[in-house]
Parts: sequence; C-alpha cells; structure tokens
Amino acid sequence: MTSCLQRLPGAMLAVAAAIMLPWLALGLSACGAERPLDIVSTTGELANAVANAKPGATIRLRPGTYVGVALAHLHFDKPIAITSADPSHPATIAGLKIVDSSGFKFSQLEMSTEGSTDPTYGFRVQDSDHFVFDDLIAYGNKDHTPTMNRAGFYITHCSYITISNSKFVHMGVAITANKNDNINVTRNLFSEMSKGGVEMGAVGFVSIADNVFTNFETGRGLHPDGVQIYTAGMPTQSHDISVVGNLVFRGNGNAIQGLFIQDEGVASAFNNLTVSDNAVIGGMWDSIYIRHVTGTLVVKDNIAASWPGLDLEGSGDASALNTKASTTGFVAYLWLRGDNSGAALSMSGNLAQVYMGNGGRISPPPGNKVIGNITDEGKGLLQTWIVGHKQLLPLLAAAN
Repeated sequence: MTSCLQRLPGAMLAVAAAIMLPWLALGLSACGAERPLDIVSTTGELANAVANAKPGATIRLRPGTYVGVALAHLHFDKPIAITSADPSHPATIAGLKIVDSSGFKFSQLEMSTEGSTDPTYGFRVQDSDHFVFDDLIAYGNKDHTPTMNRAGFYITHCSYITISNSKFVHMGVAITANKNDNINVTRNLFSEMSKGGVEMGAVGFVSIADNVFTNFETGRGLHPDGVQIYTAGMPTQSHDISVVGNLVFRGNGNAIQGLFIQDEGVASAFNNLTVSDNAVIGGMWDSIYIRHVTGTLVVKDNIAASWPGLDLEGSGDASALNTKASTTGFVAYLWLRGDNSGAALSMSGNLAQVYMGNGGRISPPPGNKVIGNITDEGKGLLQTWIVGHKQLLPLLAAAN
C-alpha cells in the first residue's frame, strides 16, 4: 500500500512534505488520520493509550490540561514514557494518582496541584515501583497565601522512585515520602515553598543530592525545612541515607532550617547517614541538625552560616499566628544531638558559625572550623561555594 505522499506527483512531493511535517510532529498521518495510541489530547485518551500500550512505548500529550490522571494496576517491564508532544508547549497534568503500578517515566511536562480532587496533595503515588519523574515544572497557585497551597508529591509504600531535573514552586511541601526504599531526589529546584522541600520518614537507601532550596515563602508558625527526615509517626527506622551537595540559600525569601534529621524518640535511630558537601547559607538556628544515629555517621565539608532575619516560625504552633514576626539574630548551628555513641563518626572539613552538642555550644571538633559574621547576605560565601558546584548554576538561575 502506498502512502498519500507517495501518491502525489513528484514535482509536488517536496512542497507537500514541508507543509505536512508540523502535523506529523503532532501525531497526524499524512492522510489526516490520527495515529493510534501514541498521541493524545484528553485525559480519557491518555488512559486508553496506557491501557493498550506495549512495554517501552512512548505516549505524547498534545498541549493542554489533563485533569485527574489516574494509573492503577499497570505494570511494565520496559518503562512507558509519558511526555509532551511539543516540549516548547508542554502539556499540564492537573492532579495525578498512581496505585499499584510500575514501569513509567514522566518527563517534559508541567504538573499542577490545581485541579486535584485531593485536598492535601496534588500527586499521590502508592504501592508502586520503578517510576521516574524528570524534567518537570510542578506548581501550585502563586496567588494563594503560602499556607493555602496544597503539597506536591506524596509517595508511600514505593520503591525505586526518581525525581530529577525538575522545578517545584508555590507549594506547601514539594515532596513527602514515607515508608519507601530506593528513593532518589536529584538536581531539583525548590522555590517559594511555605513549609518544606523534601520530607521523609521510615525510608531506606535514599539519595538527596545536588538540589537547590531557596526563596521560601514561609507560613507563619510553621517549621520550615529544606530537607527533613523524621521518626514521628513512623513504624520503622530510616537507614542508608545520603544527603550530599545540596544548597539551601535564603535568597529573596525567609530563613528556614536547612537539613533537619531528627529522631523524636518514637522509633529506632537512623542507621548509616552521610551528610556532606552541603551549604546552608542564611538558614535558621538549626541549619544542620542531626539526632540519634547508629552504624556510620559521616558529616564532612558542610557550610552553615547565617545572618539576622524574620523568624516566621516563632513558637512553632498556632499561637504564633496571633503575633507579629520579629527580626532575629540568626547564627547557624551544626548540631549533633542525642545519643550518637553507637555510630562510627567521621566529622571533618566543616565550616559553621556554631558547633553544638548535648550540653550546648562546643569547640569545633578537630579538622573543623568556625566562620564569623555574615555581612553581605551570603553572596560572597555562595560565590565561593558554587565554583565547585557549577552543576547547580542552572537551578539558581531558574529561581531568579
């Protein structure tokens, strides 16, 4: 069978091809018929395409908004790619729910919490494995007050989840991941959050690396963090966690806790933790806070430095809402607290304004140094640190 291009006279072939190429890129055949499955325009067509897809297929979304996307009981040994048909005009997924599925990659898309029927999270992933979310722009409503926005991802009972090369803006918390293993959060920008960038509990084999957290619009009375890992409400300990090469920079926003890794005393200690090569510039008091670790504990080559600013957290509870935030003379702590006697500690190369132990302030441990007052809002320190972390420059540029 000949195609409709082949049926044209030779003299017209080049002209016809030039005219039709843009339509072919959007998934239309030369004869005007839509190619099945791989180019979609609606949420229903996307659901049908996924249901009928073969392992390794790519499904392209035309520009538009796809509300309430749901995947359930779908498993592929070769990942299904879901992406925009035209990356210069990316499709938007408004609300996403994934249950009991595996083998997907979402990329070159926008994702909006607006349109989600979930009152708390825009994107839920549960009981699933082998998902990649890459090169996304995920956002809430920029016109909402900070505490009104939904959170972004909630990931639970999952394994082998990667979130990378993406931008998160105008959310409560961008990523919450509880009761998971093999989680990778790499090279993302978290900007204009009201509470947190990445929060986790009861996780294992985790890498949080080369991310930028900046320009937070902290909600009054909230405990804001770039990265928070906790034990409260969790059934098991967290283990084998690496937090490396991240930047927490106040920028045009409010001061937040940088890296807050806290055993609240309701679960076992963290087992095997590495916190290295991070910079918390312009954070709150507990810029780098670690409590109760066993196994190995590596704390190396971090920077913790700050300067005065508004304390939006205040009392950290509802009573703060009735008081006006005041300017506080923040200095940055690198604080190892609680019982860490069961850990093989390696601590060197750190630069902090204050070192803290269980009894309060301590002298810098051997191989670590103190940095003095910051008078330029951290600009000089950032310029020095970023020289060795040039891979983060595009993320910083995207935040401004």
